[in-house]
Amino acid sequence: MRSIVHPVSGRSCVMKRFQVPLTPGFAMTAHKAQGLTLPRVIVDLASCRGTEPPYVMVSRCQSLDGLLVMRPFPISKITCRRSQDARNESTRLDLSRWQSIAVHGSAQEQEAAKTHLVSTNNEHSTLIEQLFLEGNSENPGHVGELVQQLQDEDRAQTSKRRHESDDTPHVTKRTRMLR
Repeated sequence: MRSIVHPVSGRSCVMKRFQVPLTPGFAMTAHKAQGLTLPRVIVDLASCRGTEPPYVMVSRCQSLDGLLVMRPFPISKITCRRSQDARNESTRLDLSRWQSIAVHGSAQEQEAAKTHLVSTNNEHSTLIEQLFLEGNSENPGHVGELVQQLQDEDRAQTSKRRHESDDTPHVTKRTRMLR
């Protein structure tokens, strides 16, 4: 029990403090735990910032049986948005998968794949539709090559536009003053 006087108001109050004398047998930060493998781990994911520290803490445990999460935590603590490169690669792989099904699948799978390829919102769907649905699909493997070729041409045009804009003279205030 302790009496405290407020420095401004001069009022006093008596405080009591009760504490259980508990000291953890072993505690460490997530960074200190890096590289260790422990049989049992207690983690507080709700207090983490970013997605890396939760991974470090959870991955220290040898098995899920030895992992104890102290309290509920938002799912955003353990998930993050994929990078643009990862999203592009996922889209490319998905397109490749559908193209493979269109070439090598059963008749029903091929039809479903063709419909999917046509319905995807890409700028080349009209060409794919012409090849598949209007009877010009004697060589269905050609579609994948065609789409790849069109995508390469788009990249080349985009790159060309960037280089052209870099080559144009930039008129600045200083350049105008010199004229």
